[in-house]
Amino acid sequence: MGRPRKDAPPDTLPKKERLTLTQLAGYDDILTDALVDHVYFWTTIRKNRSKYNLTRGISEEEVTAILLRDVIVGKDPQKAEASLLQLPGLKKYYHQLRTDRENEDFRRHMRKYINIWMCDCPFEVSTTNRYTIVTHEAATTARRPIRRGDTIKYLCGNLVQMTPEEEKDLDLTRRDFSVVMSSRKKTPSLFLGPARFANHDCNANAKLVTRGVD
Repeated sequence: MGRPRKDAPPDTLPKKERLTLTQLAGYDDILTDALVDHVYFWTTIRKNRSKYNLTRGISEEEVTAILLRDVIVGKDPQKAEASLLQLPGLKKYYHQLRTDRENEDFRRHMRKYINIWMCDCPFEVSTTNRYTIVTHEAATTARRPIRRGDTIKYLCGNLVQMTPEEEKDLDLTRRDFSVVMSSRKKTPSLFLGPARFANHDCNANAKLVTRGVD
């Protein structure tokens, strides 16, 4: 049995309790593994850690069955979240988190990836070789027309400021696909979540809007 959960903490927490770069990178690696790579994705999402090992206890058949039953047919992402957390690989990872705050941050990040399978999600995760030619990487593709001025529903993520030491620790020297420059603090930040798949275009048709500190 897991330990008791407290109510979700407010967003105005002391700085020391906010989501860290290491935490966010770890959450994103396992969630892209489970909710993109294991959903009939023909290639593999690049991970933040070069030494990331594929998670055992997560099968494509189980993940897609949960998404079909609870998200696409049932339209109940909360039920899908509970079901996914019972998969051995995710369950083990989740219960190794040390605090209630980490549990909640992980679940919040998971919801972002669950939501991309909702029927009203206006985009899908596809692939492109536009930037590398010889290899394919993830990209977002519109599933329906999106009007000018509309918010692209579910295309969101988390932004965490990083230090040079943290960048080196994450081995991001040649893995800068999710590093953006913070316009607020003028420092490199790691940006992860479904919106990490929205690739740069010199003639951009959308813009990134930040809300809150993360």
